[in-house]
Amino acid sequence: MTDFRSIEELWVFKEDERVATLRRLTKGCEFRCTDDFLNSGQGPIALHLPKTRDGLRVEGIVNLPAYFAGLLPEGLMFSAVRSLIGSAADDLFAVLAATGFDAIGDIDVRVPGESPRKPAIDLGEAAALIKSLVERRDGVATTHLAAIPGVQPKLSLGEIVRASRKSASIAKFDPPEFPGLIKNEFAFMRLAKRCRLDVATVRLEPEALIVTRFDRRFDGAKDRVERVHVEDTLQVMDLFPNSKYSLEYGDLMTAMRELGVSKATLLDALRLYVFSYIIGNGDLHAKNVSLIYDKEHGDWRLSPAYDLLSTLPYGDVLPGADRMALALTDESFGRFTVEEFVDFGLRFGLPERAVQGMVDRTARSVIRSAPEMIRDAVPGEVFTTILERAQSLLTLAAP
Repeated sequence: MTDFRSIEELWVFKEDERVATLRRLTKGCEFRCTDDFLNSGQGPIALHLPKTRDGLRVEGIVNLPAYFAGLLPEGLMFSAVRSLIGSAADDLFAVLAATGFDAIGDIDVRVPGESPRKPAIDLGEAAALIKSLVERRDGVATTHLAAIPGVQPKLSLGEIVRASRKSASIAKFDPPEFPGLIKNEFAFMRLAKRCRLDVATVRLEPEALIVTRFDRRFDGAKDRVERVHVEDTLQVMDLFPNSKYSLEYGDLMTAMRELGVSKATLLDALRLYVFSYIIGNGDLHAKNVSLIYDKEHGDWRLSPAYDLLSTLPYGDVLPGADRMALALTDESFGRFTVEEFVDFGLRFGLPERAVQGMVDRTARSVIRSAPEMIRDAVPGEVFTTILERAQSLLTLAAP
């Protein structure tokens, strides 16, 4: 097996074109574009990865730029990779070397000379691999542990799940401490779609939740799957993953506005917060809100929503399960009123009637669809709490 701890250099690719190099420093890391990429007419590969001859140096304990740190697996998966490769807790460079071959977005990272193509596995093999990781068994290979952020056990399955080269998927499994989480997420992702949110496509299998990757898009003209550039709001703000709970939602909205997103996108971002509040999604943090760059039009838009679930059923093991992860403003984590959402929207130039109408429609959609879509996915008291939150946000006359 490759000794990822000893690797001093990594090659950075954008859509299979080598564009840059990452090198270890004694204390830190250096990002530098290739000469061919510097001489091309292409723009920077990410918002905070400069296309300059000087490159970017990160000095200190953290040995990756924030963008690449944001690609890494988290929680159990991060610990599993660290354990398998024997790396120190702060050696993010080694973890990226082991997992960067199938990262979220259109940029991946490879060990020089190694093939990016990994042998296929089916869903049963993926489930067995996750079980081995959870149980910390010896002899598990890093071959399939791609850089997919998030604390849930998950694997990128590429084209395997549907036996199709027109889609790519991620398989998510129940964490040991949160039984029933994938059933919970499946129900609330479907409910979100019913409430007019743009969401990632999901389907539930007995052992896993299968999520179709929105950062992969089939191009019929070229007969291939193309990569889509995605940055979560921490990457947009050039912040490291440990900041994902330390912001206010207004910070995310401000970052979006500074990118020049449309008012419609800002309203969609607020809709995501409103829906998450209603369902009790206490894990809407800054890595769970992402933007897609549309290279054809040269602008940014909100990505399909993902990781939407209710944390309310896990209050006995998850402190603050009934509070929002990010305050709306001024340390306000809920409960919220329509007036608070309207005032928040006004800060970003959103018309009062547009925000009020969005909140009301979202609440009515939850009330109308919850009995069909989530009653069996959560305990009865959680179902009641969700309906009460939705009812409290109704202000307009019934249609």
